[in-house]
Amino acid sequence: MKKKIVFLSIFILILLSGCFFQLPEKVTVKSTPTYNFNVGSFSKSLSEELDFSSLFKTLEEEHNVTVFDYNPYGQSEYQQFLLKMPIQDVPLDFNEFVANIGLSQSLEDVSFEKVVEIPEVKLLQTEIYDISQLHLLVGNFVAVESGITSNTISDIPFEGKEFFKEISYKSGTMYIITPSSGFVQILRNGQILYEVPVMEGVAKLDISGKTIYSDMQICFSSDMSVSYKLFVDAPNVEQASGITLNAKFEKNLSIDLNFDSLGIKKCKIGEGEIKTDVKIPDSWSGVLINNYVELTGALEQQFKGNEFILDGTELEEDDVFVKAVVDVSFADSKIDLSNDIVLDVGFTIDSFEEIVLDLAIEEVYNFPEEFIQYVKAVYLKKSEIKGTYTNTLPEGNDILINAKSDFLEIDNQKKLSSNKKNEPFIIDSSDEERRKQLAESQKLDFLFKVMLPGATQENPNLLCIKNVTSGTTYELGMTLSFDLEWTKIVLNNIESEREKGVVATDFSISSIFEELDKKIGTSLSSKIEIDSLPLYLYVEKPSVPIFDKFSFADDSFIKIGNGTVVDDVVNFTSSPKEITELQLVSFPKLEYEENSNVVISDISKKDCSKSIELKDIINESESGDTLCFQYDIGLALESDVGGVEIYKDDLVFEDNETSISIYVAVVVPLKFNLLEDEEIDLLKVIDCELEDGKDLFGREEATQNETLETVLENIRSTSLKYEVLKSPFYAEPSMNLNVAFTPENKIDIGFESGEISVDPAELLNVYPLQPKVILSIPKSTFYLSRECFFEAKVSLQIDADIEIELFGGQDEENN
Repeated sequence: MKKKIVFLSIFILILLSGCFFQLPEKVTVKSTPTYNFNVGSFSKSLSEELDFSSLFKTLEEEHNVTVFDYNPYGQSEYQQFLLKMPIQDVPLDFNEFVANIGLSQSLEDVSFEKVVEIPEVKLLQTEIYDISQLHLLVGNFVAVESGITSNTISDIPFEGKEFFKEISYKSGTMYIITPSSGFVQILRNGQILYEVPVMEGVAKLDISGKTIYSDMQICFSSDMSVSYKLFVDAPNVEQASGITLNAKFEKNLSIDLNFDSLGIKKCKIGEGEIKTDVKIPDSWSGVLINNYVELTGALEQQFKGNEFILDGTELEEDDVFVKAVVDVSFADSKIDLSNDIVLDVGFTIDSFEEIVLDLAIEEVYNFPEEFIQYVKAVYLKKSEIKGTYTNTLPEGNDILINAKSDFLEIDNQKKLSSNKKNEPFIIDSSDEERRKQLAESQKLDFLFKVMLPGATQENPNLLCIKNVTSGTTYELGMTLSFDLEWTKIVLNNIESEREKGVVATDFSISSIFEELDKKIGTSLSSKIEIDSLPLYLYVEKPSVPIFDKFSFADDSFIKIGNGTVVDDVVNFTSSPKEITELQLVSFPKLEYEENSNVVISDISKKDCSKSIELKDIINESESGDTLCFQYDIGLALESDVGGVEIYKDDLVFEDNETSISIYVAVVVPLKFNLLEDEEIDLLKVIDCELEDGKDLFGREEATQNETLETVLENIRSTSLKYEVLKSPFYAEPSMNLNVAFTPENKIDIGFESGEISVDPAELLNVYPLQPKVILSIPKSTFYLSRECFFEAKVSLQIDADIEIELFGGQDEENN
């Protein structure tokens, strides 16, 4: 029976590739002294696993740094990046003020939007009358001041006998005071309802839940006539009938109209009313009420009934004090005193004939002081303030605006009619040309004031509007623009103006290589020394002709070094490099590889303001350091220029360039000197690492060698030849591969090409087989390839005495 196996000598091929080799469909070795054939090839891009551009992600996102893939002339062997870093804009931008005399820029924000909300005044206050006096009055109708009985049943002479028929008590105690002894009975129609013993001259009856009738009788156990008194302690009446009496109830309350929070200073009511509603419990009958109301505080008024019309009433205060009195007449009435007499007081304003609100609209603008430092005098002609306004208040509520500027010689008022939206208007000055001399003490002023209806000089924030409806919203708004005609300016001596500052870039090579360590599982950041880190400085000036007359002052400088910035001071951790004799050179236009974003310009061959080598600075850096800049820049007027007069028509501006801008370009090569040996887990980097418990050959259990004994006995020798054609890692001197099948079984091989003798039986005895492939990098110059590509070829040489089918074909039986 022919044995068919997958020959395990190709382990290194699978080891390095996973499933990426392109293997022949079928390979058969016949009995020959030696047989050579290509087993296959491995090719894989590691651009995703080794995406080095992500190392600069923080710089890009947080510090506006642009990162380019950099390959000068398309010939670099190792990966490089070009970082364009904006350091500072130095605002020597007097030309911007010259362009518009600074006024348009200042006035473009002169605008306001106000919403006038006419408050809705609808207040309802509910109060409860105190009727405790009614409980006492009705409850004590059953008192007997002086009573005497015969020796038989006698009617009880209740004091309020004629004013009630029956009274039911929620609680209370009836006391009968008598010199008699024994007991006392309370009867009705000859029937005994209650019997109470007399103890020490007092008979005490709990009348909680009991009813007392006006036609009740009393009887004592004595055979003789008996004198007595009767009263109820703490009567709490639940209900009563047949009540006849008059009672008066009074309630004092205050109503806060909340004018302060609504912004109301005073008002004249158009339509409004005060209503009172006395609610007698529904269970009462035979009751007549009369009520009257006395108002004090914001309103001094008395009225009877339930309603007082407020039309035309003027209010300046917001507290109304109400005294509400109700007279109640009971005539054979039925009442339920477990319910209350309720008072509802409503205060409503539906509209205002006039309302005064607190609304401030005043905008004061002082034009930029920087303008003074650049401009000595300006020749002005006509100036116009243009704008649109919105005033949706009802007719008769016009607005006045006042625009005033001593510098522009404008002092005009404009009436803005009501019931308008987005309506245009213009305020202008005279058309006569005039020279305006400037000085440091002078302000370029502009006062914009809105005089709302009702506002006065003494009370400019008042808004008095007429004929508005409560609960309605109105709009007030305005936007302004400024059109200034000028012909010429005379510049100040700007040579004394300097710009100083410090900048921390957060650029740190160590942090970048710490990120690299995370990607490839190394500790390179602690073992490397930068071989080269060139920096190119560019100082750009605006493309404005006026700058052609200026250069940098001789004492201008920029310092570059490693350190930290604390309180606008750079603490350099080593001696910084100082750049003087600054030249104005713009950042070069970059050239790109066709159909890609790879920069192929050689930036070292382009002009720059200054170039320096940063490797010494970076290699000496300490933890927490960052690349820092300190600058002190001034301008100087060319010696043959006596003064600067600029006519408006001579100025040409491009792209709003108004500042001197400082950029640096840093070339970051992923090539460095490795100061100590380092190891890289190659399978992990190229994403071919076996999971825990997985076998290299996919076996479920260790191979039984007996089944392969015949085949293995007839193989005299095997060897695996390999060739690494491309690799993402290079070092000088060369690197080595260390293949460890087990901790005891290790093979050291070269990284570029070599040959390995393999004992298949020895490998088959290891389960699970999880080899490690470690790339050993000696102390060297180490770099990362641009291509991030791994490519290898593997061939197999076998000496055998029988025909061996390595792989492919159909199974004739299970192996």
